[in-house]
Amino acid sequence: MIVCVCKGLNEREIWRAIATGAVTVMELGRCCGAGTDCGACRRELALMLGERFRADSGSAADPIFRDAALA
Repeated sequence: MIVCVCKGLNEREIWRAIATGAVTVMELGRCCGAGTDCGACRRELALMLGERFRADSGSAADPIFRDAALA
């Protein structure tokens, strides 16, 4: 499924960026460009980051969502 239409990024590419260390929406933008054009995908990016951290630690960490307000 395409997550960021503007950059043509699918879920696999976003998960890869998260796996390499991106922990915020802004870091995803710097890493792969997701969320840097129209911003419509920023909420989905934040949700994906939250899923990663819930799976790792049992709860969503606040820093993940700090820049999601840009959406």
